[in-house]
Amino acid sequence: MKKKVAAASLLAATVLMGNFCLSACAGTGSWQGFQKRYFFHTTADLKLFSGAEGLPSKEEAVRTAEEAEALLKDLEQSLSVTEEGSYVYAFNEAEAGETVELDRAAYEVFSLAQQLYEETGGCYDPSVYHSVEAYGFYNFQAGGPAPETLPTQAQLSAFLQLSDYFPLIELWEEDGRYFAKKPEEAAVEAEGVRYTLKVDFGGIAKGYACDRVKELLGAFEYGYFSFSGSSMAVGKYREDRAYYELSVAAPRERGSYLTANVQDTCLSTSADNGLYYEIDGTRYSQIIDPETMMPVNVEDGKNVAGIVTATVLGESAARCDALTTSLMAMGEERAKEFVKTIDETVWFVVLDGDKPIVYTNAPEGNFSLAAGYGEAVSI
Repeated sequence: MKKKVAAASLLAATVLMGNFCLSACAGTGSWQGFQKRYFFHTTADLKLFSGAEGLPSKEEAVRTAEEAEALLKDLEQSLSVTEEGSYVYAFNEAEAGETVELDRAAYEVFSLAQQLYEETGGCYDPSVYHSVEAYGFYNFQAGGPAPETLPTQAQLSAFLQLSDYFPLIELWEEDGRYFAKKPEEAAVEAEGVRYTLKVDFGGIAKGYACDRVKELLGAFEYGYFSFSGSSMAVGKYREDRAYYELSVAAPRERGSYLTANVQDTCLSTSADNGLYYEIDGTRYSQIIDPETMMPVNVEDGKNVAGIVTATVLGESAARCDALTTSLMAMGEERAKEFVKTIDETVWFVVLDGDKPIVYTNAPEGNFSLAAGYGEAVSI
C-alpha cells in the first residue's frame, strides 16, 4: 500500500489579533493570562485585559489565570480517555453492567452528550472510541507513519452494535455523588476479541472546558480563551472596536476560506484536515461517522463528496464543539435540514471533486469568503 501521512495543523480557526497589545483601553491597563499551556492534547491560550478604569485589577487577572490553569488540569484528569486516573477511563474499563462513580464534570459531559446524541439523531456519538483506536489515532503522531492495518468489516459491525447502547447508559446523582452504569448487554465479540462499550468525548470535552473557563472569567469583558483555535470563548477586543476578526482555515490549501467579526460568543471548528493520514490516495481523518464507524467521507476504501469543515458559533462552546462534529458526519442534505432547527450560526464546506461549496445561515454582510469560494449558499 502506498501511504502518505499529513502533519496538518490542528489549528482550524484562528483569531487574528493584529497588534494585540495596543488595546484601546488606553495605556492604563495590560493584558494578562497564559500562552501555549498544554491541555487536552493541544495548546491553550488565555488573554484578559485588566487594570484600566472600571475593569478588574491586574492582580485579579493574574489570580484568575492561575485558577483557569488549575481548572483545566482538573478537567483533563476527569475527562481524559488515556489517563488511568480519569473518570472516563474508569468507565471505559468497566465491564458491561458495572456502575462507576463520576465527578461533576464527567457527569455533566455524559449528560450533555446524551442530549446531543438525541438532538442530532445519533450523529454526535461518543461511542466511536473503538473505531478511533482501530484506525490508529490514539497512537498516531503527526508526521509519523500511517497504521499498517485498518479495521475489518467484522470489527466495524461490532462497533456499530455497541453504539446502540450509548443512549442507554444510566446516569444519576445521589447524596451529592454522581454515577454511571454501563448497560448489561453492552459487549460484543469480533474475530475472537471481546469489546465493551467505551466512550471518547474528544468532540465535546474542549468545548465543555471552554464553557467552564468562561464561567470562571466572570467580570472580564475583554479577552478570549482558546484551544488552538478549534474551540474558543471570545469576549470583546477593545473599546473602539469590540469585535475580533476570526479567520477559519481553508480545508485543502494554506490560508483561510472564511473571515467573520465575532464578539461575546463561543465557537468551534472541525475539519478532516486536522489529524489524518492517506493510504493509496484515500484520506482517513480522526472524525468518525457513527453510522459506518469509518472516518467521514470514506466509502468502500475511497473518498466521497462530503462536508470537509464546519464552524459553529453560539452561547455554549460544548454545544458548538459537538455540533461541528455532528455536521461533519451528517452529509450535505441532512446538515442543511438540521441547521434550520438550531439557533447557532453555522458555516460548512462541501467538497465535491475540486469544487468547494460554502453553506451558511449567517446573515449577509457578517462575513466574507476568500477568492475561489464564490458566494455562500444561504440555508
